[in-house]
Amino acid sequence: MYEEKKKDKSFSAEEAKRESAKNELQRYMWYYERYAGHGRSNELAVKLMPVIKSKMDMLHRLKNYPPAELEFLKEGCETVIKCHHVLKWTYVYGYYRDNQMSAQDKNLFQMWQSDLEKYCDHLHGLVERNLDEFLDDNMDSRQKFSHYRGDLISYFQSTGRFCKNLVEGLEHQEAN
Repeated sequence: MYEEKKKDKSFSAEEAKRESAKNELQRYMWYYERYAGHGRSNELAVKLMPVIKSKMDMLHRLKNYPPAELEFLKEGCETVIKCHHVLKWTYVYGYYRDNQMSAQDKNLFQMWQSDLEKYCDHLHGLVERNLDEFLDDNMDSRQKFSHYRGDLISYFQSTGRFCKNLVEGLEHQEAN
């Protein structure tokens, strides 16, 4: 009976419609899962901000670090928040523009997106670092903290610039 139905052109059209709907749902879910994942990461970074501010206060009070020298912690977290926000919306952009971009523009967009994800994830890890080791009373040297500070500053500055460039690149693609 199935074989007889397969010969019917309307059955084939319905089957093709179902297959197309299934593929579209899978495509949607792929984009949505990444959108939601960056949304969750953004929320985690926002929740991390009060913890970072508390650690900044403790480093100032207990280890006499000047407040201006500790601002990099907050700036790093702000950059993570911004990057996850941008990445979240790149998946919306990608979903709706996917079929309208040239192959070259699509490859470039996906490369930018992938690079920003890699940089943002690394930066997020740096920002989430447990700062208690720098509060240790037995640790007098600031060398390890200075090294961490230099790494984080360098990384959040370059990641922030890359994020800004990605947004500008997408705006440029839209204008053309």
